Amino acid sequence: MNSLLKCTGLLALPVLGLMLASPADSAQQWIGNPATGAELYDACVPCHTLRGNGIAGAKEDALIDKMKKYRTGTYASPKIQGMQKVLQSMSDQQLFDLAAYITKM
Repeated sequence: MNSLLKCTGLLALPVLGLMLASPADSAQQWIGNPATGAELYDACVPCHTLRGNGIAGAKEDALIDKMKKYRTGTYASPKIQGMQKVLQSMSDQQLFDLAAYITKM
């Protein structure tokens, strides 16, 4: 009986994982490379400094969401035109790399 419970428990874990997965989990999972993000961050230094003023340690999901919105022009103001210009040239993977670096600052 004990081995049956162990076996049943092991089989239930993948099913439970599928039940808990969100729709976003089924999409391609991006993994950011902090080393590449550090190189990309050079473009951010003029405003955010080397210490990441205003963004250091932010959560990766929140950073990516905001960067995508800046990139597409959802947030528009003269104050952030420089950030929009920098982010518009970046791919999704580069945004994930940049976010991976910023979260580790």
